[in-house]
Amino acid sequence: MRARVPLADLKPPAQAVMKKAKFLQEAKLDPARFYRNPTDIMRDRRLTHEDRMQILAAWERNTSAQQDGGLAAPEHLERLRQVRAQLEGGGQLPQAAPLAESLITAQS
Repeated sequence: MRARVPLADLKPPAQAVMKKAKFLQEAKLDPARFYRNPTDIMRDRRLTHEDRMQILAAWERNTSAQQDGGLAAPEHLERLRQVRAQLEGGGQLPQAAPLAESLITAQS
């Protein structure tokens, strides 16, 4: 007699769509919770062009508000704008140092 191995818990497509919709909603509210730097958004294959633009715009708004309160570095907001401009132009991202490295260099 053969032992039965249970199949992985396969979710119906409706649940997967709902899960993605919830992720998008939350990512648009707080992008920094899901992404370490703006270029990570560009690499996320789950996102459409419009999703990327909305998430970057939300991250810009959040960072701008933090910068007004003295909580965010101006370089971070500039990097967000560069990535958004690159996405709007339909081009590839230029090879750049990760944000953490660019901040360290800027502070030196």
